[in-house]
Amino acid sequence: MKGKHNTLLTWLGKSDRPVQIIASGRAARASSGMISGVAGALYSYHQGFIGPGNMGPGLSTQAVIYCLLGGSGTLIGPVIGTAVIEILTYVLADIESIRQFLSWLTNTELFSPELYFLSHLPADMDSGETTAVVVMALVLSLLATLYPSWRAARLDPVEALRYE
Repeated sequence: MKGKHNTLLTWLGKSDRPVQIIASGRAARASSGMISGVAGALYSYHQGFIGPGNMGPGLSTQAVIYCLLGGSGTLIGPVIGTAVIEILTYVLADIESIRQFLSWLTNTELFSPELYFLSHLPADMDSGETTAVVVMALVLSLLATLYPSWRAARLDPVEALRYE
């Protein structure tokens, strides 16, 4: 901040340090907003659709947990916390391998696969039942919309707007 502003500050008896602090704070907020905007754009591209459910407390709670695990005092702490939690989530997602490891570790059969169905659900899809459910759902939704549509078709728009 050299030039006419520096001479004004010198004339007032003040240094230009507070001006530099304010300018750097504004630059930090502007760059933070820019990075947040890019992150939001990438997140919406990844999700395909962003609704109110995406911005609930779950996402911010996840970020707080990342910071708590890695430590919020440094920049690398939350990065380490994020890496640890994401790797654990990926590793622990395969419940069948965890069951096999615990069975090997304890030398017993834990969570019998015939009883607990941890790795897959015993589902046999019958095409006849599926077709019946789909047809019934279509017929019920058609019947549920016929009467309101019929009433709306009989309604005069001028009369409807007059009493609104």
